[in-house]
Amino acid sequence: MPSLDFRIPTPEEQESYAEIFARSFGLEPDDAVQWVRNFGYENTRVLVEGGHVLGGLVVYRAGQWFGGRRVPMGGIAAVAIDPPYRGRGCATALMREAVRAFAEEGFPIATLYPATPGIYRRAGFEQAGSRFEIRVPLSQCLFREREVVVRAETPDDRRTIEELHRRHGARYPGTLDRSDPLWARIRNPGGSRRTAATCSQGQTG
Repeated sequence: MPSLDFRIPTPEEQESYAEIFARSFGLEPDDAVQWVRNFGYENTRVLVEGGHVLGGLVVYRAGQWFGGRRVPMGGIAAVAIDPPYRGRGCATALMREAVRAFAEEGFPIATLYPATPGIYRRAGFEQAGSRFEIRVPLSQCLFREREVVVRAETPDDRRTIEELHRRHGARYPGTLDRSDPLWARIRNPGGSRRTAATCSQGQTG
C-alpha cells in the first residue's frame, strides 16, 4: 500500500469527500453536503494519496448506556471509498486509523452500523447488537382514551425531549446517548426538515 495520509480535510478535500459519499450512498449531492455539515467540518476525516482524496468518513462523540451508566463512545458513519480505489485495502486502512484516533482520545468503545461486515471485522469490529423494526397497523392498536395535546416541537422543548431520551436509555443496555450532531441529523436528515411532536397530558388546545 503506498503512503496514505489520514487527516481532517481542507475545504476542497471535504467537497471531494462529499461527492464520493453521495455516489456511494445514492444521495443527491446537496443532501450529502448537508449531511456532512451536520456533523461539522472538524469531524470529517479523509484518506489522501498524492493529493487525491480516496475516501473518507465522519466521526462523532456520544455515549452508550450500560448498567445505568453512560460510557463514552466514538461513533463512525458515512464510510465511503471512491469506486476506482476499492479493492486496495483503502477502507480497512481508513477504519484502522479512525479506531487508532479514538483510542488515543481515550474512548473505551467505538461503534457503527455496518453495511459490509468483513471490512469492519478487519479493523477489529464485531457484531454487538441488532436493530429491528416492527410495523403494526393503527387499526390493530388498542388505545385508552386520554386527554392530550399534540403540537410541534419548539426550541424550548428540545432539552426536555433529550433528557427524556436519556432517562429512557439509561434503563436499556447499549442505548445510544446522542450528541448534538446526532440530534441535528434526526431533526434535519439530509437537508430535509422533519417535525418532532410533543404530547402534554391534561391540557386542552
